[in-house]
Amino acid sequence: MITLIALLSFASVDEAAMAALTEAKQCSTRHECGGYIYKTPEGYVFTPPVTSNNTNGVDLSGVYQQRTDWVADYHTHPCVGVKQLNEVFSMQDVLSNKGLHIPGYMLSLCSGTVRRWADGDPEDDFEVDYHSGRKIFLATGHVVGFVP
Repeated sequence: MITLIALLSFASVDEAAMAALTEAKQCSTRHECGGYIYKTPEGYVFTPPVTSNNTNGVDLSGVYQQRTDWVADYHTHPCVGVKQLNEVFSMQDVLSNKGLHIPGYMLSLCSGTVRRWADGDPEDDFEVDYHSGRKIFLATGHVVGFVP
């Protein structure tokens, strides 16, 4: 099912991402939802959000195979688990965007913050310290807006 807002075009990728994530917020509060953004002669358009019914990932491979001209992807982070980790891009998020050579947009359903990560942005500017002494580093990206 294609929703009406997904048929609209937007002047910028950021605007399309904000609209896509506003719609994705309605997809699920417990599972990640996401899709892709592409450019048409009329502007930027996003695919309707899909979910894999997983709290820590969404399989976009079925959507990815529909086109070859993606300019960005988008997804939500549900407000589950460690809330601070819902505000940053996971290693998998960054690796996916690096591999596809497109920016990624993420909406934290905890705060409503929309962030963008793209090649050239730091991949390790958020430190996670575990009780075991292990540390991992994640990416914060850049805040581009808020979805109430």
